Amino acid sequence: MTEDKDLVHILKLLDDESAKVRTRVWEKLEANLPAWEAGIRARLDEVPSAPRRKLLDLLSGRARKGFRGSWLRWRDLASDMERLEAALSGLSWYLAEGKEDWHGGADAPPRHPALGPLLDGLAMEFRQWGGPMSPTSLALFLFTDKGLKGADNDYYNPGNSDLVQVIEKGQGIPITLACVFMLVGHRLGFDISGCDVPEHFLTRAVEDGKDIIIDCFDGGKALEPEKLAQLELKYAPEFSKLLKSTARPEAIVARVLRNLINAYHLAGNRQASQFMWSLAEDLRGEREGDLEIGEDPGADAPGP
Repeated sequence: MTEDKDLVHILKLLDDESAKVRTRVWEKLEANLPAWEAGIRARLDEVPSAPRRKLLDLLSGRARKGFRGSWLRWRDLASDMERLEAALSGLSWYLAEGKEDWHGGADAPPRHPALGPLLDGLAMEFRQWGGPMSPTSLALFLFTDKGLKGADNDYYNPGNSDLVQVIEKGQGIPITLACVFMLVGHRLGFDISGCDVPEHFLTRAVEDGKDIIIDCFDGGKALEPEKLAQLELKYAPEFSKLLKSTARPEAIVARVLRNLINAYHLAGNRQASQFMWSLAEDLRGEREGDLEIGEDPGADAPGP
């Protein structure tokens, strides 16, 4: 094809001795990037290291721009759980396939599974598991039988904020484990919501007409009254109110983004951290004048 021949010729001129030629080459690449992106990714191994880094920046910039342009569409969905799943599914895709540190070709990552089917599969497995149809039974299934657990050794790994990786690797942080619990529970008709408490993230489930507070990071255990009293004393006066309030999807997504900002910052990936910040700012702009108490408590940390 003519386009293919043109691209091959252009890529060979990326390190041409003439600065004028190199400038024209980059101008043509940028102008034709939408049509040539797949071909560029497939041939990156043929490009010398210096222009390859610039090409990667060009490609990742296009990926970020495209993702950010459609980022907030999840807010148009009808139900809270639909919005939460759509937002986390989009972030999962971006973290795996739209990010800055892969470039296609022979060493591209395997195709990232979609979040929805993984959640469907867990719900189906639970139905076949044979336990009582209840939130506490689901917690036992997910956090004991399936082995989902809190990440202790690499808590600040960005992958712990990707629900697909959480399910596949079997570990996550409080908020992502809680989201798996809530979204699988939603498929089963259970009444499970998030509690946006400081420094941690808990879930509230209604079972036999009573509220039960479950800590997904701590093996899906139901918190005893004594433990709740200790937490209330530590975080008074807002803790009790937060336990009884349902965390909205926007608040949960904002908190996930804060975790990603912090994780990428600690990893030294300034570009990725800044991009997560831009997504959070977009969401904040949409939420102006619509904030609730406890909606922005900061990044999760191990404990309490």
